[in-house]
Amino acid sequence: MTKTKYRACVLLLSILWTGFTASAQQVESSLLWKISGNNLTEESYVFGTMHMMCAEDFALKEKVLKAFEGSKQMCFELDLSNPSELMMMDELLYNEVPISSRLDAISISKLDQILRRDYQTTLQTVDHWPSVNIISLMLTRAAECPNLEYYDLVLMEMGLREKKKMVGLESISEQFELVESLYSAEEVLSQLESLEVNKEGFKKLVQLYLAEDIDGLLESAKNQEFSDAVFMKRFLTDRNYQWSLKIPKLISSQSTFIAVGAAHLPGKEGVLQLLRDQGYSVVPVL
Repeated sequence: MTKTKYRACVLLLSILWTGFTASAQQVESSLLWKISGNNLTEESYVFGTMHMMCAEDFALKEKVLKAFEGSKQMCFELDLSNPSELMMMDELLYNEVPISSRLDAISISKLDQILRRDYQTTLQTVDHWPSVNIISLMLTRAAECPNLEYYDLVLMEMGLREKKKMVGLESISEQFELVESLYSAEEVLSQLESLEVNKEGFKKLVQLYLAEDIDGLLESAKNQEFSDAVFMKRFLTDRNYQWSLKIPKLISSQSTFIAVGAAHLPGKEGVLQLLRDQGYSVVPVL
């Protein structure tokens, strides 16, 4: 894996955790949605991703490929093709405040034991990692597969090959700062400690995602134990509102393929409904 791809994967893995914490709403079963109307001259599409998938399960359906081919512009949560953004990520991948300085002696010992037993690493190795990296370590282990594929990276590489314009809905520094503010050292420890629970949760989410069973996906996410009202508001709802204000400008002049985490799509305060509230027609592509 190239250094650039590694850096991108670290952040995508942290974003994946959104899928474990979404609230349940009844929506039509599709990951791909068409945006039209409201004086648009070209149709655009929103595709809900799970960000990470075992290579043997990874697939892009024909309808997704067709929507991609017909789009002139690609929009992701982050523009991972932007060299300046990746340079910023390099700076953010080192935390000057070690996680050990934010834990008591008992928790420090516990963290080191968990890292050695379940992750084949040590506290000394990860002590200056940001929360994004440490949670990413847990997610890759929860997937239980030797080879991983990343929807956002695959789509980005496809777009670059066809020389499509790339844009992002937020900056890498914004996402890093958000994740760091949401996860205390104790919460990171709790995530690492819950590896077996996360393995089962990941398997179920993959099955539901591949079936495009959005209702089932959200019902499963509703039962997860790692979210609360503050997390939901800041990680999902607030960002949905921010993105829904940026998307109209992006789609006003050219057909755009928008790829964001599937948990951001449904609900009264999800991206789909927020676009409808602005006068757009947003319908599932089945």
